[in-house]
Amino acid sequence: MRRLKSIILGWIYHVSASLPPQLSVWLVNRSLPWGRPVLDYLEFHLADHCNLNCAGCTHFSPFADHRFADLEGTRRDFARLKEIFSNIRHIRIMGGEPLLNPECAQFVKLVRDAFPRSKVRLVTNGIKLLDETDENVKRALDAMREAKVGLDWTCYPPVAGRRDVICRRCSDAGVDLRITENGEFMVRMRPKGDSDPKATFRWCRRNFYCPVLDSGRIYICAQVCYARYYNRAAGTALASDDGVDIYTASAREVLRYLMRPSKACAFCDAGARHFAWKGNAKPEDWLR
Repeated sequence: MRRLKSIILGWIYHVSASLPPQLSVWLVNRSLPWGRPVLDYLEFHLADHCNLNCAGCTHFSPFADHRFADLEGTRRDFARLKEIFSNIRHIRIMGGEPLLNPECAQFVKLVRDAFPRSKVRLVTNGIKLLDETDENVKRALDAMREAKVGLDWTCYPPVAGRRDVICRRCSDAGVDLRITENGEFMVRMRPKGDSDPKATFRWCRRNFYCPVLDSGRIYICAQVCYARYYNRAAGTALASDDGVDIYTASAREVLRYLMRPSKACAFCDAGARHFAWKGNAKPEDWLR
């Protein structure tokens, strides 16, 4: 049923991308054109960096600064989001690797306090869960249980053999665990920016809808938000955009932004090529 809902929603986004802005906002929001709208999905980082060096990471974590989210800044951001949106249906706490953040438990609590009706999940590669002496992870799991926040474990090949340990730990902690096997990534970057942005965006909305919150701004996807890390590492000039400022934009302006191609879409390839998971990432691993 979850998969069917995702397919239906994906086609709604795909169709909406070709409609006039006001109509696309109504269709995606599935609400009357008055009152505070609903945002379907939002993700944000607790850490930009990661403890697993995946080639092709769409968040460019192998090249990222060792940067943690600011707790009070994030609290302000979610207070503002609560002002303009009546709800955010799905919130994912991500990275990088979010369990690296020593304040992970506090972030879990603030998200739940801001949006008590949201489906909230934290996404991890599972490595930190293997260390049962890590008090920060224990506090995070306790907070997740209390806040009814689920855990999404993306099971990459280096950790796949420890499934029993991770499953047992989540079960003992009383945290709902959902496992996604991931043995491959996609190559999708076009450094010359020669893709058709509209075609790329339509392809993306058929398959993904992943707005990202970062420092008071919402971006259409992680690649747009974090392209600066890849550009620095590879010496490229992948375009990004400035996102939309949640403190000056209305909810419907945010939704309109999310339903239109960015200039950065020209640097992404709708015909992405898949390759088997590998570590020791190099900049060329991202290039189409």
